[in-house]
Amino acid sequence: MTAYFLGRAGRVVIALFVVSVVAFLLLHATPGDPITTMLGPDATPQMAEDVRHRLGLDLPLHRQYITWIGQVV
Repeated sequence: MTAYFLGRAGRVVIALFVVSVVAFLLLHATPGDPITTMLGPDATPQMAEDVRHRLGLDLPLHRQYITWIGQVV
């Protein structure tokens, strides 16, 4: 019975991980630049870079995922 429960729990953890990775990648695959949308067309490149840095969008994708999953949980 314990082995069955642990097996099911393991599958749930794997499924949640896969779903979270897919959701994260879908958010990043959307067309357009979210910074340009947030700031508007009159934003300077320096303003865009500052916001990108504040939001962590200048980090590698795996670091962004770790930050994102930490905020989701």
